[in-house]
Amino acid sequence: MKKLFPVFLLQFVNWMWFALFIPVLPYLVDDYGQWAVFYGILMSSYSICQFFASPLFGAWSDKIWRRPLLIRSQAGTLVSLVFFGVALWFENVVFLWVSWVLRWVLASRMMDGVTWWNGSVANAYLSDVTSNDEKTKVFGMVGAMIWVAMIVWPAIGSWSYSRWWGYLWPIAIGVWLSFITLLLLIFKLPESLPVEMRSTDLIDEWKLMSITRRFDLLKSFPELKKWFALYALFGWVFVAYTSTIALYFKDVLHLSPEQLWYLFSAVWLFLIVHMWFTVRKLSEIWSDEKMFMVWMIVVWFSLLWFFLRPDVWWYIAIAFFLDAGIALCLSSFKWLITSKVSDKQQWLVTWLEESIMAASRAIIPVIATWLFALIWTNVFGGMWLVLVLSLLYWRKKLALLR
Repeated sequence: MKKLFPVFLLQFVNWMWFALFIPVLPYLVDDYGQWAVFYGILMSSYSICQFFASPLFGAWSDKIWRRPLLIRSQAGTLVSLVFFGVALWFENVVFLWVSWVLRWVLASRMMDGVTWWNGSVANAYLSDVTSNDEKTKVFGMVGAMIWVAMIVWPAIGSWSYSRWWGYLWPIAIGVWLSFITLLLLIFKLPESLPVEMRSTDLIDEWKLMSITRRFDLLKSFPELKKWFALYALFGWVFVAYTSTIALYFKDVLHLSPEQLWYLFSAVWLFLIVHMWFTVRKLSEIWSDEKMFMVWMIVVWFSLLWFFLRPDVWWYIAIAFFLDAGIALCLSSFKWLITSKVSDKQQWLVTWLEESIMAASRAIIPVIATWLFALIWTNVFGGMWLVLVLSLLYWRKKLALLR
């Protein structure tokens, strides 16, 4: 696994730009005179660009090798973070009621979204260098790492923003880690695709970026269609939750950035307990399918109680179960889909999984933040209702399979 460390670090840093500023951007948007929906736009813009760029560059990696594209994508992340830092120098400039700072931040997030296609390329790299027996474990680790990043980066973002330099602190952390990752990719990552394995097929760029083509690919996996449908509904709830929770902390619980650091740290400790104890114990006795469904029910139950009582201590009590459910749903689904396909189909199912989540991140943040601005905590009741429908769908599907 040591040889895969640069790729694992890349996957972890991939989520930095998306998650590091989750607790920071609501304050930034508020400071520069915009409301919650603009925060949703900042969240969505990143994923819209990634959604369309990912398959294109994933296919190009079959023709011009993995390593050069991974290096270029990480360089793009580094440049976008620098671009964000430069934006703060224009804090007193306003054009058409929108601060130039927010315009530059939007541009920098779109820039990094375009270069965030390294997720699909990284998955192809992992598929190249791992054996059949290792793939399920490796891709499971990637899935777990995503949720670890979704906890670690917001905690770091809220802590760093509450220090001396304000918004510049999380940017400085991002620039430093991106630079280290770039150096590791340049000097420590060998090429995984031999010359004889390079693709000579012509690439239809428009077809690769097609949304309908991705749904058509699901027909290749009839046994996984119902699981992908469930995962899509779960993805809506997951993205809506991560898009609005920072607004909930700021506007409903009235927490400061420094208080957010303590709160995210508590959730971080919960996650460590679950990933090092709960996952290992339950994976020994439960199948991937059962793991996914049981923890989806846990998320459903936790959201109900979270919705009924908006209080910080109540949230901490519920978060132990809520965050465990989300983390284990993400991890078990990655294990589930990679264990049911052949070696050559590993990259395809993981790409479809990424596409579903990217599509959710491209659309749901704007809808969720708009609903939050209108109905406040009732939006969490809507998330609960979506999971109820998901579970009913699953029950109906099981009846048809008997």
